[in-house]
Amino acid sequence: MVKTGKKILTEDEIIAKWDKKLGCMVSIVCITFNHERFIDSAISSFLEQETIYPFEIIIHDDASTDNTANIIKNYLDKYPNIIKVILQTENQYSKGNKASDLCFRMAEGKYIATCEGDDFWCDSTKLNKQVGFLEANPDYVISCHNAFIIDENNNETSPSKLTSEQMRDYNAEELIKTDAFLLTLSWVFRNIIDSNIPEKRNVVNGDTFMISLLGLYGKSKYHSDIKPAAYRVHSNGIWSSLNEVKKLTTLINTWYWLQVYHARIASGWDEHFLLLHSKSTLKRLFVCKSKTSLLTLMFGFFFKKMYKKLKIKN
Repeated sequence: MVKTGKKILTEDEIIAKWDKKLGCMVSIVCITFNHERFIDSAISSFLEQETIYPFEIIIHDDASTDNTANIIKNYLDKYPNIIKVILQTENQYSKGNKASDLCFRMAEGKYIATCEGDDFWCDSTKLNKQVGFLEANPDYVISCHNAFIIDENNNETSPSKLTSEQMRDYNAEELIKTDAFLLTLSWVFRNIIDSNIPEKRNVVNGDTFMISLLGLYGKSKYHSDIKPAAYRVHSNGIWSSLNEVKKLTTLINTWYWLQVYHARIASGWDEHFLLLHSKSTLKRLFVCKSKTSLLTLMFGFFFKKMYKKLKIKN
């Protein structure tokens, strides 16, 4: 499956189709870095959306060293009333600053849609269907769909990113526990999450953290009636470039900070993430085959937790 190459409307033509009484309904957030080969496909797929819902496009470029910023500027010149741009002069990711949080703070839409600069959408009715569903179903907090996988040369390597078991709705508990697998490039969710959560700043895979937060507000909807988007795997992808040990390490960190977050807000789910943290820590140590480190970490980990509980009681 490839992009259709559909003609993009002018800014005036796009805005003319919107229901102006609604105000800004969707903020499309696009994070990009050194995506000069891909960013054009991403932005054009946003502008191809056929919808009555007014939208804005927020693009954050994290000080790319290639031609990505210039491509973004060209779109900004043509769509100044739709596109908002953040062009960093220093890379923020390397400093531990999250581009998504900055974009979420800027978002004026009632809903937020996400798609990184190396992926793209393939269904021009996507936003209309997802926003329309969420408007009619207040018990759902997020709406998603499938994607196929392509390489850096646009060759399809898999027709589906999701397994058949993952192509379904999830209830709120499954979201909170992160038992749901929702593709970030397909998200449309209610703009209700605080972008200044301190625990979230400490995790690498913020999408996992976000799913748990969103579950506190409702369920997720899977749309089989939306054409799959394009999920790209390439050598410069942050997550796909990590080996299994590093991926497990980032998850251990995420479980820890989710435990801290849920304990702070007294949601009742902190013990669930404490258990996930413990299991993942043991798994990583067995993978690394370090018995000494295993015993040391087990002792230190449980001592720390016991100390905290005793401190709270006293």
